[in-house]
Formats: sequence, structure tokens, C-alpha cells
Amino acid sequence: MFIEEYINVIYIPTLEQGGAQNVMISVANEISKKGGIIYVFSNYGGGYIDKIDEKVRLIIFNKRSLFTVYNQYKILKKYNLINYLATTPQCIMASLIIKLIIRLFNRTSRIRLVVRIATHQSSFIKNQTNLLYKVYYWLIARSINYADRIIVLTKSMFDDISIYVNKTKVDIVKNPTLNNDIKNNYKNIVKKYSNNLSNYDKIDILVLGRLAKKNNILDIIKIMKKLVADGKYDYCCKIIGAGDEYNNIKKEIEINGLTDNINLLGSINIPYEYLLKSDYYFSTSIMEGSPNALIEAMYFGNYPIVYDCPGGPKDIIQNNCGDLIEIGDIDTFCAKFYSVLEKGYSKQMIHESVKEMYDINNIVHKYIEYFKI
Repeated sequence: MFIEEYINVIYIPTLEQGGAQNVMISVANEISKKGGIIYVFSNYGGGYIDKIDEKVRLIIFNKRSLFTVYNQYKILKKYNLINYLATTPQCIMASLIIKLIIRLFNRTSRIRLVVRIATHQSSFIKNQTNLLYKVYYWLIARSINYADRIIVLTKSMFDDISIYVNKTKVDIVKNPTLNNDIKNNYKNIVKKYSNNLSNYDKIDILVLGRLAKKNNILDIIKIMKKLVADGKYDYCCKIIGAGDEYNNIKKEIEINGLTDNINLLGSINIPYEYLLKSDYYFSTSIMEGSPNALIEAMYFGNYPIVYDCPGGPKDIIQNNCGDLIEIGDIDTFCAKFYSVLEKGYSKQMIHESVKEMYDINNIVHKYIEYFKI
């Protein structure tokens, strides 16, 4: 006997802060406001719990994705129709298994599965150093075709995922980076620092992101070493982020004599003041999805100079609002930077280029369309 005819489910890996979590919770809240039955499944808790509407049925499993399959099945088997949206590779794999189990053992139920892909699959698989993980993520990429719909964040990700799946199933939905917290902080900080935004003694450069090998921060050090050696200007490069490469990066900064020019600040939970006070954003990542850090930096008016890596940068930087550099081309990177320094740029134009396109309020409704409410 079924309790209700249908339900909606959103499955995320954690309730810690992140772009995917923020939009999924916003979608869940909107569905609950419209009277729909909505579950949010999460492997682990986190700071976003307080953002979830009290009518949303939150289930935290406190275990890894594959170990939640039985728990989820016990909940879902009671319903006729299940609209299910999963994010991240691990959650997607678990959701595919759940769909198979429901199809095999509960013929009266039907699950409509939508998966959200936030990485450039081919590059992600290629850059896995562990063979077991490489095979695991390759299997996930191949299995995604069993989903009913597939969401990707950029055109380049659409082209890439089409290698593995039927592209008629794939939709491009922009990354909802600019949530209301970011927008409110932008307004407040602009007002607070409107008369004191720049460090006039040095040119402010920002690097923002996890200190992982894929983000290739060692090339930032090479770039800064060349800029400092050229002696044309005085620079202050702030690197915000934490990760496995922290000690290695710190050591390289010291070896290259750049401690006066590069500040390794570690993790900063709310880096908005740094975003506003900086002038330029550098990224030397070798692989991206649709990078929140790049979108946030541009929203705060930073001119981006970034590696043209597989993923989102070329979809984000448009209409001369930044420069894309071939991976590893340090000389061109520096030359582009000097060119922008000499000719200048409009912070407002950079801000406007991403303001509407990545606004969460313009994107949430696109996700809601995947649900029956």
C-alpha cells in the first residue's frame, strides 16, 4: 500500500557549503513551498542544515554513498513515482543502483532519475593517478546513460559528456554560484570600502581555490617569479585556500624568494573583502568544471587571466572580459597581464558579465522543472 502517489528526492553528498548544495537546498525549499513532497538525502551533515525549510524531509545517513542504497530503498519503495536528482559521481553511482533495484524488485514503482555532472569527465578520469579510481569513474561515466536526464554546467562539458551518453538526454544549466549571501555581501562590502578599495603601493592579485594538484599553484609561483624579476611593478599576490599541497607550495615560495610578494593565507571562510580589494584574478588549473572561484572573482570586478583548461573557463570568460592562456605558457600569461595593466579595464564591465548569468534566482526554476509539483 502506497502512502503517497509520488515524491521528489534530491541526493547530495554533504550539507557543507558549496555551489551544488546551495542550489539543491534552494530547489528543495521551493518545492516544499509549492506543496510538493520533497526529501533531501545527504551522506553527512554540515552548516547548510539551517537553510533547509522545516517542511523538507531531511535524511542524513552518516555513511558513504554506496552504503546508503539499502536505507534509501526502504524509504522509496513505498511510492508510485519518484522524481530523483543526484549530484557528484558517488551519489550518482548509488542512485543508478537504486534505480536498478526498484526496477527489479518493486515493479509498481517508477523512478525518474536526473543526474547533475559538475566536472569535465574525460579530464577528470585522465587525471586520476590511482588506477582503481580511474576505472571506477570511467564506469560511472559509462553508466550515466541509464539516467533519464543529465544536467551539465557548460558547453564544453556538454561536448565531453556526449562521448559517453546520448546527447539528446543532456541539458546545460549554468552553475548557480551567485547566491543571495554573496550578493548581499557584495553590496555591503562595496558600500563599506567604496573610498578605500585599492592598495596603491602594490598591484593586488588574487588566487582562490583548493590547494590541490589539479589547481597547479606551482605555475602561479613561476608566473610571480617572472613578474617580480622583470621589475616593472610591485605585486602582492594573495593565495586563499587549503589542501594537500599547502606545505609544498609554502616551501616553493620560500625557495624562490617570493615571501614578500606571495601571501599564502590558508582557508578563509568568507573571502569577500579580499575579492573586492583585489584587481586581478589568476588561475593555472589544468582541469575545471564550472569554477565558482572564477565566477565570484569576476562578480567582484577582478580581471581574470586563467589557463584555458578543459571545463568551464572559456564558457565564463566572454566579450573581452578576461584572457585565456594555453596551459603552461608562462611568457604569454605575463605578457597578457602587462597588456591589461597598461590599457586598464572596467571593473563594472567584468561584474556585469556574470551578474545575471550565474544568479541563483535565475537558475533555481530550471531545476524545479525536473520535478513534479
